[in-house]
Amino acid sequence: MSELSQIPTKDSAGNSFPGDHALFLMIFAGFALRYLPRRALSSAVLMVPLFSAPRILAGAHWLTDVYVGALSLALLCLPPLLLTPLSDRLIARLVPRLSRCLS
Repeated sequence: MSELSQIPTKDSAGNSFPGDHALFLMIFAGFALRYLPRRALSSAVLMVPLFSAPRILAGAHWLTDVYVGALSLALLCLPPLLLTPLSDRLIARLVPRLSRCLS
């Protein structure tokens, strides 16, 4: 990407495994699948490949960085968090603190 334009971009990295942007997108999609209404499911799932594609196309990540590394970490971390009462407890503790900060 840097060769095609004069704009300096981060289009390569020495250590890009796992794809951190894609990991955060997958974590967001997991929480969206758990807590948002059913009509938001397709949007949450479509955001992962749509928003991670520019990093792959620009050369900052390999396809395997995103869909092997990030997906494997998301599949290891999200089920224990979202399929147990742990996330509900964390949210219940955060809501009063957030409401005080926003008031």
